[in-house]
Amino acid sequence: MFQMYWSLGHQQQRNFIVRHVRKEEVKRRRVVSHKIGHRIRTTFLKFSLPFHSDTTFSVCKQFFLQTLDIRPRLVEYTLSNVVNGFAKSDGRCNVHAHNKTPASVVESVRTFIRSLPAVPSHYCRASTSRLYLPNSMQNLRRVYLTYKLQMEKPSADSAETNIPVASRNVFEHIFKNEFNIGFHCPKKENAASVNSLRIFQLRYTVTK
Repeated sequence: MFQMYWSLGHQQQRNFIVRHVRKEEVKRRRVVSHKIGHRIRTTFLKFSLPFHSDTTFSVCKQFFLQTLDIRPRLVEYTLSNVVNGFAKSDGRCNVHAHNKTPASVVESVRTFIRSLPAVPSHYCRASTSRLYLPNSMQNLRRVYLTYKLQMEKPSADSAETNIPVASRNVFEHIFKNEFNIGFHCPKKENAASVNSLRIFQLRYTVTK
C-alpha cells in the first residue's frame, strides 16, 4: 500500500486521500458541561484503505497515517481544498517558474540519494518500510555536504562535470518528499548497515 501510494503523482496522491477519508456528522453526542471556550465537535473523519479492486475496509486514523507515512496536516489541508469531489490543484503545473531547477540537477540528487547505504531497520522492518542511514551520517546537512563534495570533484565524464550543484533547499526537498529515509536506526546498527557503509565509503574513495 505504501509503495502504491508513493508511486502516484502529486495530484493523484491528494485524490487518493479524498477518496479514502470522509468527513461525517456526529449523530449522537454525550451530554457534557459547556465550559467557556469549549467547542462541541460536530464532525469526525472516517478513514479507509482499498482492498482488492472495488472494496475498502475501515481503519483508524493512526493506521492510515502510518501505512502511507503521511502527516495529519496533509490530510486536513487536502480535505479543506476539495472541488467537485476531487482535490483542488495547486496550479503549480500551470505556472512557469523562472528559477526552476534544471532536470539534470534534480536527477543528480536522486542518483546520489539512491547510492546511499540506507537499509531497513533490523528491529522495525515489520512495522515500517522506512530505510535508515548509519550513525556516521549524522544528519541531512552532513549528507548534503557529501553530495556537494562528490559533485565538485573532477570527473572523467565531461557531461557530469557540467552539471551544477543543487542548492541545499532543493536537495532537502527531494530527500524529504521523494524518499523515505531516516537517520540513526532505533537500536545499534546491524551488520547489513555496516557492510553497506563500507561499500559506499570504498566506492567514494576510489572515485576521488
